[in-house]
Amino acid sequence: MLSTCKARETPSEKAFLHIISSSGYYGAEHVLVQYCSWLAQYHHYIMCICPDYKTLDLLQQEMAKENTSVYGAVGQKLSLLTLVKSCRQLLKSHNFVAINCHGYKELWVALLTAWKWSIPIIMVQHGFTRRNVKMRCNQWLNILSCRLKKVHMVLCVAKAIAKTYQLGGVPKNKIIIIPNSVDVKRNKLDKNTNKNSDKHTDLYMFGFIGRLSVEKGPDLFLNVCQSFVQRYSQAVPVKAVIIGDGPLQQVLMESTEQNHQPQIDWVGYQSDIQYWLQQIKILLITSRTEGTPLCALEAMAFGVPVIAFAVGGLVDLIEHEQTGLLVPPNDLNLFVDTVYRLQQDDILQKKIIKNALAKVEWLNHQSREKVLTCYRQLLI
Repeated sequence: MLSTCKARETPSEKAFLHIISSSGYYGAEHVLVQYCSWLAQYHHYIMCICPDYKTLDLLQQEMAKENTSVYGAVGQKLSLLTLVKSCRQLLKSHNFVAINCHGYKELWVALLTAWKWSIPIIMVQHGFTRRNVKMRCNQWLNILSCRLKKVHMVLCVAKAIAKTYQLGGVPKNKIIIIPNSVDVKRNKLDKNTNKNSDKHTDLYMFGFIGRLSVEKGPDLFLNVCQSFVQRYSQAVPVKAVIIGDGPLQQVLMESTEQNHQPQIDWVGYQSDIQYWLQQIKILLITSRTEGTPLCALEAMAFGVPVIAFAVGGLVDLIEHEQTGLLVPPNDLNLFVDTVYRLQQDDILQKKIIKNALAKVEWLNHQSREKVLTCYRQLLI
């Protein structure tokens, strides 16, 4: 076990344990930081299951701002028994009132660890990945596990995720929809601070932000860019940026070289997403499956219009032609035409930017109030 961040010295005696399996600072990690910030009157301890110390450091840096303890279970393919032993050490040394789990493996660790204790377990579900048989089995086992009495609440970031749990037999009164959100005030401040940057000198026409994995659809993003060039390159010069890394990166980079894609800059994982949003005209989200993506929220808060496939929580977040533009899943031709339409329509762009900002401000307030209500009820 490893801990480098100190907890508050004089908070409430009540404490929460959060268990998260992390490969970087993405949407689930952002939600975790938000929950700790909103519930600042309590102790928070985080058990981070991660492959290396670099990944652990990312989360520790963020949680240091919240003055929260982070314990790391570091290693490749750690056994369930090892994780349970590590988690049990924490339970013996702290007075936890609940365990928050941010994934299926984390839920099993919590169930096996706390079966002797009367500690309620909360499942925070960020999305389902169904790219292979193993992941589909894990989803099924996760849903069955959430039917147990030990699991008091299932917090879902999107209606589609909540529906999956309901169809799996999880009691409806356990399921609560709390969409992801971002702090708009913080984004506004940083935007004004950086307003004198070189934003207008050499903008990227399109941007992709996310993990380079099958479910996020970076291959579809490249297909959209290539089709756009073939169809509209004489009218609109194309330059795009891909922000993120992941298992598909090498294959995709090789394919762009072979297929003579438009200019694509691969900048890897970036912690300062707001800086990169200043360089992008339109954010394209080509995911095959989604919860409520953090990149969409940040773009909407920062004044970057979003075009996305209508999947998962994006359907809840984006109202077509009001707060963004939605395209039926996998319809690449319509996606390309939609991009061109938005690029040519300044009035539509301005309307979307204004409405999107208002939506994100409202959503952040609603999500915060829902989280506070859920945990107050738990502690009564």
